[in-house]
Amino acid sequence: MKKFLILALLILFQFCSFGQGRVVINEYLPWASSGCNTTTEFVELYNFGPGPVNIGCYILTEGDFSITIPSNTILQPGQYYLISGQDILPKGCGNLDSAVHVSLNWTTCNCTSGTIPTNNDGLFTDGGNGNEQVVLLDPNLNVVDALVRDPSATEASAFIQTSTLNGNCTSRSFDLDLINIPYETAVGQSTGRGNSFARIIDGDCKWIKESTQSANAPNYSLGDAASISYELTITNSMECNNSKGAISINVIATSYTDIFPMNYTLAYDADNNQLFSSSDQYTSGVDNTPSRIDINDLKAGNYRITLFTPQACNSKTFDFQILECSTVLPVHILSFKHLKTEDNKQSFSWAISEVESVRTILLEQSNHNSGFTTAFHQTIDDRSSGTQTFSAVIPASEARFFRLRITLKNGNVIYSGIISTHSSISVTASKLWPNPAKGSITIQPGTPLPSQLSYKIYNLQNSLVEQGDLHIGSNQYNFTLPVHHLSKGFYQVFIYSVDNFKPISLRFVKD
Repeated sequence: MKKFLILALLILFQFCSFGQGRVVINEYLPWASSGCNTTTEFVELYNFGPGPVNIGCYILTEGDFSITIPSNTILQPGQYYLISGQDILPKGCGNLDSAVHVSLNWTTCNCTSGTIPTNNDGLFTDGGNGNEQVVLLDPNLNVVDALVRDPSATEASAFIQTSTLNGNCTSRSFDLDLINIPYETAVGQSTGRGNSFARIIDGDCKWIKESTQSANAPNYSLGDAASISYELTITNSMECNNSKGAISINVIATSYTDIFPMNYTLAYDADNNQLFSSSDQYTSGVDNTPSRIDINDLKAGNYRITLFTPQACNSKTFDFQILECSTVLPVHILSFKHLKTEDNKQSFSWAISEVESVRTILLEQSNHNSGFTTAFHQTIDDRSSGTQTFSAVIPASEARFFRLRITLKNGNVIYSGIISTHSSISVTASKLWPNPAKGSITIQPGTPLPSQLSYKIYNLQNSLVEQGDLHIGSNQYNFTLPVHHLSKGFYQVFIYSVDNFKPISLRFVKD
């Protein structure tokens, strides 16, 4: 009967416009673990950014039931949204590390097309033959994301009538079997009890059957490389006179057939508050030519860019800054330390000079030394001055890499080095003087120096103007580089060492 209805109901689904952010189905568990309830099945959504997305009245379906997300639900960039059949998933049922609070409980939300069973199969069909699709639709039935474990998906029920959520959402009617949906294939292997299906890395196109389910947290698949990788280079870091900032992103892949044209959303922090919200500016773009994406004419300010392929996955987000043409600021991060982890809390301290130039301090965290998010925020009192010491205590988490993001009152941003809570490394003062410089500069990296260092100096156009090696004596804490031969202007010097977690970067002016 359904085959004949296809001619009467020909609905061609297209991936919807993502606007300010990119929402994906990031992980789902179709068959609860032994010892866990049927209602611990879950679907995890993730907003890859760059900005927030209103997912209110979005519809999640596996073909037999639909679940409508309450109106005006805002999913921030980097935030997860967990949909399941109970309020809290016990440790080991949704996440191996901890109990997880659910964002939307389909058993009690009064937001489903019918009563989803709380035993036996539950929402998804159990066992090796279970092969139901998972589809996320926007309020107008445009496909946001769609995947299936195997191309031969389980036949869906007849027409589904979605919930209005007491009149707050428009009811929609559809049958997945009558719709041409561009499915992403999750994996080609049978399901198993307690195994979720997860993207290799949050936002990636590649899926695996994952025994270490990680609801409401980054996926565990750390041993697998992303399908493709990206490298961002700031080709012009400042806006000076008629010269605007510019970036170039290199896309690295074995084949570019299915990758280009590459899509991206560029966010500009219009209100300069270090947050990307609906009040900021967002520009969508498409680049048709492998393997680089070049973006020019960027004015000074803070930016975030999210890239994704035509399949609406392989996502990657970068934060970067274009500086105003101004002198180097006197603020220094004198120290930055992880003090201890105790009672599920982590303690940090840091010292900063010239705090009268500082507007805000963010302590940022990351699981994989990329995609940092805010763990602690502090606004500096206008009456503050001189050198001050600060501290923060945050809940312990999976994050192991931390840095400071300091926003100055003129809008510029400086970062500390990155420290790891899995080592005893701390960051102390990195200084450069005199600045502006005439004949030479002296650099104090702030930690005891190894016997061998290398350095590179770049100009404003990100061109390498000088490089070399340095041999350091015992108990030496600073060194001098000649700059008398450089033209007047702005420069950035990088100091490299095999003992450093990341290169030390300092800016200076040649007078």
